[in-house]
Amino acid sequence: MDESEVDKYTPLQCASMEQTLYVKYSYDIQVLTYFLYSYYAEVSVVIPNPSSEDRFDLKFLVEKVIHLSYFSKGEMLKVQWETSPKNDLIADSLCLMVLQIKEKPTP
Repeated sequence: MDESEVDKYTPLQCASMEQTLYVKYSYDIQVLTYFLYSYYAEVSVVIPNPSSEDRFDLKFLVEKVIHLSYFSKGEMLKVQWETSPKNDLIADSLCLMVLQIKEKPTP
């Protein structure tokens, strides 16, 4: 059953939820960039606007659904996505990739 059909056939309602996960990352951003472009078909980079309130150093948009922000001073990655089965799988694979980088940071 498609999400748009849920209210037609059941008394249930669908909700949307944004998830945020913080992951410790103390390696060079070039290592992360290499792995992102190696594992995923669509990766775009967002460079912060100096006048913006955003505090990230670099942001990646992975597969058009996962926002991955890199904070160099805090040595932290912030992973954000809107919950769906597909997006959850991509976010899980992204977090596992970061764990693999921690185990073996050289490509």
